[in-house]
Amino acid sequence: MGLAKIKIHTRVKIGYGLPQGVLGINGEFGLDRFAMTVGIGYAAFRNTIGTIGFHAGFRGYFFTNEHNFRPRISGHYGLSNIYKENEINTLTYGPTVGIGFEHKVTDFIVYDLEYIFRINSLNTYRPVNKTHESFALPQIGIGIYF
Repeated sequence: MGLAKIKIHTRVKIGYGLPQGVLGINGEFGLDRFAMTVGIGYAAFRNTIGTIGFHAGFRGYFFTNEHNFRPRISGHYGLSNIYKENEINTLTYGPTVGIGFEHKVTDFIVYDLEYIFRINSLNTYRPVNKTHESFALPQIGIGIYF
């Protein structure tokens, strides 16, 4: 495969989940089956002041951009959990892995769904007075394909 046949893709998605920093935006830049991704967003429980969460990593697709349906695996580092402790949001950061897919609806619109698994053994923080914990690990996004 020559350099001329490699197609670069760019996506900007809004959505819910860890790759968007919980509720936010995620950008992806890639070549055929591999992409780098970064997300930033707002993370909070109800009735508390939120904060900014981030996520960065990679995605590996099983099919190229020519396919409308693209299963994938991913690995990220960033926001991995949110606790509500003493009426304050506490964010923890660490590695995650995921499995999911992307579906191209039109030439410019895509949506994706992914299930994220936290690697908790690397996260040493454990809240003392935890009242809520985020288990919202599925992520869903809709975006524009360039």
